[in-house]
Amino acid sequence: MTRVRPLDPGDAAAWFTLMCEGTQAHPEAFLLSFDEVAEMTPERVESALARGNTYGLFTDEGALIGHAGLHLWDLERLRHRADIGPFYLTASARGTGAAKVFLDALAEAAALAGVVWLDLWVDGENRRARAFYAREGFVEIGRRQDAIRVEGVSRDDVLMTRRLEAPGAGD
Repeated sequence: MTRVRPLDPGDAAAWFTLMCEGTQAHPEAFLLSFDEVAEMTPERVESALARGNTYGLFTDEGALIGHAGLHLWDLERLRHRADIGPFYLTASARGTGAAKVFLDALAEAAALAGVVWLDLWVDGENRRARAFYAREGFVEIGRRQDAIRVEGVSRDDVLMTRRLEAPGAGD
């Protein structure tokens, strides 16, 4: 079993370790490079987590095995949408159903905040992630060519979106 909650400054060391792992193993999945993450001061990490828009996926034992950003908009005309990203799980958590639990929890948090649409960008070559998001109700609605460059190599991103049901709509 796992649990999901917003990260706070007390989670800084665990989040930093996971970010270093992710940016090293899957640089195409992050906007920050490994070097940029490694240079973050503890104060900067704590400040980022204090915003409350980074969520963590924890084991029952309390180990952080995943993290994701859930970015809600303050602007009136955009409050019905939210962005997810990055969405990262440790290798040992992949293929266990934990990603679905995590994504469902993020979708529920977004819906409770009045969000109607969840958007995310995913690396165009990451077929596994794209298939997962499609199974979870996301549809591809666009492509950003040359979205990022990893070590000078251009990578495209695919924009995917999912319409959320109102909380309790299926009850």
